[in-house]
Amino acid sequence: ELPVFTWPPPENMSLGSVQLCLNNDLWQLREAAEFQCRHAWAVLMWGFISGIITRNTRITTPRTLNLRSDAKKRLYAAYKALEQNTHIIVPEDHMQGSIQKMKGRFYFSDKPFAILEQGNKHSLEIFETIKKKALLDDIDL
Repeated sequence: ELPVFTWPPPENMSLGSVQLCLNNDLWQLREAAEFQCRHAWAVLMWGFISGIITRNTRITTPRTLNLRSDAKKRLYAAYKALEQNTHIIVPEDHMQGSIQKMKGRFYFSDKPFAILEQGNKHSLEIFETIKKKALLDDIDL
């Protein structure tokens, strides 16, 4: 179960800025280490659900994550979807579990392919897809 104390969270719980960092192979917010997860998307979504992150919070992440420029807007849209009867937040990589709302509580589930489960779902895509070109050596073809 995710540590969420009130839903929806009061606005006075938000922080002006947060830093997402990797600690012993788990992602966490430096300012709020109550929740740690193998997946960065889940930590950022938890930040919105708990009220620590809002549309006005500055989010700092390692450059290796390739966060989209509109990631905060997308996270906020997922948060609003939870307010409006969505039960499952599914990341773009369906192998990275989901966040599920059940009876007013929030849970992280590491089961893959939550997009196939029953209930109202919202897809969350906050990372840039890096496409690499393959270089072929055609000398010996």
